[in-house]
Amino acid sequence: MIPQLGNTGAHSSCPLDMEAQAMTIEARIRELGNRHRNLEDAIHQALQSPSVDSLKLRDMKRRKLRLKEEIKELETRAP
Repeated sequence: MIPQLGNTGAHSSCPLDMEAQAMTIEARIRELGNRHRNLEDAIHQALQSPSVDSLKLRDMKRRKLRLKEEIKELETRAP
């Protein structure tokens, strides 16, 4: 049997890889936060309209909720 000298492969977790992953997660959280705010603004504007499309409004609210859930999930993974 040949001894292995190090942990090479997909599960390697050197500090730089972890830092890069954390930065990627933080960037994704910021992006999703921006999309969440934009949807919130669009919902607010739609509610001001007397002829609001209830199906469109419901779709926007669902998308906003999904974004919020994804943000929360990513926040639990961020170091």
